[in-house]
Amino acid sequence: MNVISLCFAVISALLCLSSVISAVPIKLSESGDACKNAQDLAVFNKTWTTFHATFQDCASGCWAAEDCTTQCAMKKLGLSKPCATCFADDAQCTLKNCAWDCIKPSSAECVACSKKNCLPALVDCSGIPADKLPQ
Repeated sequence: MNVISLCFAVISALLCLSSVISAVPIKLSESGDACKNAQDLAVFNKTWTTFHATFQDCASGCWAAEDCTTQCAMKKLGLSKPCATCFADDAQCTLKNCAWDCIKPSSAECVACSKKNCLPALVDCSGIPADKLPQ
């Protein structure tokens, strides 16, 4: 498979997945303070510089499916279920609103789109100010 065919396949898959996710409402975790507890704050402190990459592996490996992403974040990072669900919802939001910008998930365009479209809901769900969330 050449590069052009591979790119076309990836874009087709994203379009298909995006249309499926658009039909599924994105819900927020039940709590507005889901991450304001000793367990999650300790995880943030311990994984401050690696959190994003580890969570990104979870979200990518799960195609941002909420249950899978939540379970992965609980296992790999040690987050509580409510807090992990906030981040899983953020991954769904990013996929739904930023699929084109996030062909390369670590790109500046992807990060900017996610911050613009999804960060406010993550802050509301987690109860953690944006500047205190792990990078």
